[in-house]
Amino acid sequence: DYTNTSYLRLKNGLYGTFSNSATTNSRLKVQFLIDSPNEIAIKLFEYGTSEVKGYYSDPSYYIYVKDEAGVSHTFSGKNSSDRIEINSSDCPKLHKLFIENTILKFYITFGSNTTYNFTLTNDSSYKSFFDELDR
Repeated sequence: DYTNTSYLRLKNGLYGTFSNSATTNSRLKVQFLIDSPNEIAIKLFEYGTSEVKGYYSDPSYYIYVKDEAGVSHTFSGKNSSDRIEINSSDCPKLHKLFIENTILKFYITFGSNTTYNFTLTNDSSYKSFFDELDR
């Protein structure tokens, strides 16, 4: 349904790999859902189609991002439904990384043995989208 609210969905076809106790380096599909520079979420689809579901009581996800200069940044988030919601205090820093970098490497951990790996190749559309919203 139409909500009169704009959001950005980054990279409909972004893929990587995931590993856990049952599989190693299996197909991962990733979507970013961005309502604003202060509201960023990540949707993960194991095997390319199985949406990763979470519960309020689940532990945090730890998100490690390496920028173009090789500098590592650490963020965290929770998945209490169907997406990892990045902690609000981390969102502005991640937003800035999106604007300032064309390649970001993501490594996400959950629990003791689940990992997600993918690389985001960003073009100018991310910055352009937020430039338009600010007008």
